[in-house]
Amino acid sequence: MHFRDEKLREQQIKARIDLTHTSKNVFGLIILQPSGAFYTLETGGYACYHESAEGVFVPVHEETEDSQQGLLTAHFTGPKWNGWCSEGIDEKDAEYIDYVFSLSPATDYLRVDRFRLDDSKEAWVYVRISESGDDPNCPISGFGNCKGVFVWGNSD
Repeated sequence: MHFRDEKLREQQIKARIDLTHTSKNVFGLIILQPSGAFYTLETGGYACYHESAEGVFVPVHEETEDSQQGLLTAHFTGPKWNGWCSEGIDEKDAEYIDYVFSLSPATDYLRVDRFRLDDSKEAWVYVRISESGDDPNCPISGFGNCKGVFVWGNSD
């Protein structure tokens, strides 16, 4: 679907879930697929953009959640970005985020989508989802290899 068509479709659909207001510690994956539900989140650090995507939200809850979220927040509030990552990420950011994903079975099936680096920002990173049907640690099944957006609480 073309970007302009996505915006028009979003305007026509009334089903919205604002993840910003569900929890300050939101941490999870929006699997991008037609669902009739749009998830929104404040992103981009101090820029406070309000991104949205249609799909299915999968919360990530496991023992390393706080440390993974802490690592991501520290990266985007640290010296490189100082809380202002709102206009895309670069390859070094993508490599670091992939490393953070690799720290837990709850996220190690995710990799940053290198074709969407310019669209990614703090608290909103486009990912490729590699589903392995025979991996018992993969928390999702039946979607196949697809795309998504990994989200966490904006640091502003």
